[in-house]
Amino acid sequence: MEALNLKNMEMEKAMGVMFNLKSKLSMSARFVYVALMAVDKDQKLKHEELAEITDLSLITVKKAVKELKDNELINVKRAQYGSFYEVL
Repeated sequence: MEALNLKNMEMEKAMGVMFNLKSKLSMSARFVYVALMAVDKDQKLKHEELAEITDLSLITVKKAVKELKDNELINVKRAQYGSFYEVL
């Protein structure tokens, strides 16, 4: 039951970011944020893989990740072969 409540809370958070009309986030950043919430938290991703998942260009993904970091919505932990993205 707790897992279901956690999933509901995550879904509400994702929907809040995606559809908050007062937010100054670009639609690409919103889309990347929701995609990151759907990915396994222990999975290392390269920007290229995130671009493939979201069907966005590599440049757009890099800008979106920077925008999410700047707005303190994610933390990025660099690893040797990819990054860990922590949704805050």
